[in-house]
Amino acid sequence: MYVTTCLSYDEVTLALSKSQESITVQLKSDKNINITVTLQPM
Repeated sequence: MYVTTCLSYDEVTLALSKSQESITVQLKSDKNINITVTLQPM
């Protein structure tokens, strides 16, 4: 995965959620940019 978005000067919101054994991390920007990563155990 290669992310080319730079959110260093934007207001961002971080959301963490857990569903069974997976964890989801989501970053949301005011400029309509969303980055979501889901972590699952192997």
